[in-house]
Amino acid sequence: MTAHRSLGRATQPEKSLRGIRAALVVRQDREAFDSGLQAVLTEVRVSLDLAPLNEFVHRWWITACDSAADPAGRERMHAQAEQLRAGEPVSRGRPWREILAERKGLVAAEGVGGDQGDTLAPFRFERLRLP
Repeated sequence: MTAHRSLGRATQPEKSLRGIRAALVVRQDREAFDSGLQAVLTEVRVSLDLAPLNEFVHRWWITACDSAADPAGRERMHAQAEQLRAGEPVSRGRPWREILAERKGLVAAEGVGGDQGDTLAPFRFERLRLP
């Protein structure tokens, strides 16, 4: 079995422990995966319930897909997290509202989705407050 499969433009990892681990290109992701896997396997051994393992695989598969699609983005995310932990200032990047408004314009221009009403309605965000 291969570690990746191609779906359209993007390549996605197989939804298996081996495929997920192979797709994690950032050291911090691999370390967190390995640590989490040990914890969930202990939980499964004690409870004899596979649900936690299935949830673990699904959550990490999403991360692995992100890692495969944008490894540089994962590196930036971890670098910013480290800056926050160290109390250093972090660039905030573009606001979500700006990104969503840009996407709304693309959707309207391409005529995707049928209804050309308020496509941002499902995306009402409050500002996140960090502790």
